[in-house]
Amino acid sequence: MAQACRHIAPARRPKEKGRLNVIIPAAGIGKRMKSKGPKGLLAVNHGMSILELQVRNVLQVYPHADIIIVGGFECQKIRMALWGNFPVRIVCNPQYETTNVTHSIATGINAMLPGPLLLIHGDLVFNQATIQGLAGEHSSLLVADDQLESTEVGIGQQDGVITT
Repeated sequence: MAQACRHIAPARRPKEKGRLNVIIPAAGIGKRMKSKGPKGLLAVNHGMSILELQVRNVLQVYPHADIIIVGGFECQKIRMALWGNFPVRIVCNPQYETTNVTHSIATGINAMLPGPLLLIHGDLVFNQATIQGLAGEHSSLLVADDQLESTEVGIGQQDGVITT
């Protein structure tokens, strides 16, 4: 069995004018939600989509954030809905049908600039207070050099609490 924790990189809250990388994976099909399109484009707040709301909330807390949205299913719809309206970069996971969210996150990591990372799922809604708390000074990122085996579980730590 491979070691689960080869590198532990502390995540630091960005300085006042520093840049925070924010990856929002939004590649899923949304079969269970019967969304008939990308889940992140579902309207949740006066016609505003989940992704639009997430981007607005992130920018209110971190105005200089480099936001990367990783699309997959109907990625072009995500691009059309957000491109030009928000300061985001949109990358596509062309293997969204045969991979899971981990592959989408890796696609976003490959596109990001050096610096701290905040990961927010594209089908969940977080308010500004939650976003502020997510980029905690004491969170950690655990990175394995190779793929996890089917018998292994990846873990993370934030504020002294271990999560799967």
